[in-house]
Amino acid sequence: MKYYYITDKKNRKSILENGLIANSENEIFLFENKKVVNKRNSISNLMADCIAKNQLFLEEYAMFEINPNGFKTPLENDNVEGVASSICWVLNQSKIDIDFISDLGDFKTDFTPFIIYNT
Repeated sequence: MKYYYITDKKNRKSILENGLIANSENEIFLFENKKVVNKRNSISNLMADCIAKNQLFLEEYAMFEINPNGFKTPLENDNVEGVASSICWVLNQSKIDIDFISDLGDFKTDFTPFIIYNT
């Protein structure tokens, strides 16, 4: 299984130098970058773009692949609502060492809203 982490591009250098540091609650949020589809209207987006647009509010982002061999604790489901609930994860550990992080580069958010409103 492949797991991913996205962030603002300005955080890349710190991650590559120090590893991925958990938030104040000792959580690192990861996801599987699968295509998420709204079954009502067939609109689809990659999970990375959903997170970048709707949670981080980023037009561009840096993405990292995280090797699960760096996990010291089991992943827990993030319990987010909706179509992403089965592919979003929380890792409760203070840090993922740089040996387990691959920089995949910069990406431009390509997101189509799942709900189209008639105007």
